[in-house]
Parts: sequence; C-alpha cells; structure tokens
Amino acid sequence: MKLKAALSLGIALALPIVAGVANAAPRVFPSQQVHYIRASVAFPVCAAAAAGAGSCVIGPIGSVPYNTTILRVTVLTNTAFNSTTSDVLTLGTNTTGTNIISSGMSVHTQGYVTGTLLATAGTVLGVGTAQTGAAGGFDLYLVYTAAGGGTPNQGNANVIIEYVPNNDGACVQVPLGGTSAGC
Repeated sequence: MKLKAALSLGIALALPIVAGVANAAPRVFPSQQVHYIRASVAFPVCAAAAAGAGSCVIGPIGSVPYNTTILRVTVLTNTAFNSTTSDVLTLGTNTTGTNIISSGMSVHTQGYVTGTLLATAGTVLGVGTAQTGAAGGFDLYLVYTAAGGGTPNQGNANVIIEYVPNNDGACVQVPLGGTSAGC
C-alpha cells in the first residue's frame, strides 16, 4: 500500500505546470539527483506578441529551493516563432527575466538552444538573498520578446531548467521568507 501512495505522489509531481497558476512548494527529492522544471510555451504567448512587438512575462513557471544550483537551461523549439526579426526567451527570478541567463535564447528557428548562465546566477537563488517564492524558495519567470515587427502567428517550444538543490546535509532548511549563507 505504501508503494502505491509513493507512485501516486510521483505522478502528481509530474503534472504540467500552467503559467499563472499558484505554484506548489519547490520540489526537493531526498536523494541526490538532478531535478528539473519543464514548461511549454506556445503561440499566442501574450497580447503584445500577437500585436507583433513587445514582450510579456510567462509564469511563474515553477520554483526552486533556496541555495539551488542551476546546471542548465535548454529550449527545444518544435515550431519556430515567426515575428519578423527575432523571438527570444529569457529566464529569471524577477519578472524581467534577466538574472539567471545572460542573453535571450532564440526560438526564431527550430532546434535546441542552451542558455548561458550568468556567473552571478547562484547569488539570486540564495547566499543571503531573501526568498521571493510564493511557497518558499524562488519562483522562476520566462519573458518572451518578439522584435522587428510583423505579427507572429505560430510557435511552440519547451523550456527545461535542470537544477540541483542543496540536500547533502551541509545546508540547513531555510524558513519561508528567511535567508542563509551559501553552502
């Protein structure tokens, strides 16, 4: 019976993340393994994108625990977004999406793009920074920007954020709203 409950919990954690819906608490498995958040972005992303220019916030798309290390942010563009000049996604703990990756990840062509992590990305996820997540830790936001005019009418991409929480016993659990030194 206990196994059945554990399997049910695992399935519940794998449900899709819906932008704008209240986030669950940051996911932390007890064993040392790479965790991930997967979010789908499809056209129409927002009214500004439908108008052919501008940007919009998508999210929060998930949340990560305090003192998390983000390993990689990857975008798989299945159907290219087609504004005239460029279409990019950025990621951050803020609604400008500017404090985790260094520049926009293009979704203007089909394929894989790996974002370049900022050297300071670790300091926005802990190390004395106050938690900003609605359920603890830090909420993550994508920002979609269409540039160059032309009304886009298609696009579909999956964003995968791979991270490792500090669950090796070297860190203490940080209470909601609290801060702690890096570990």
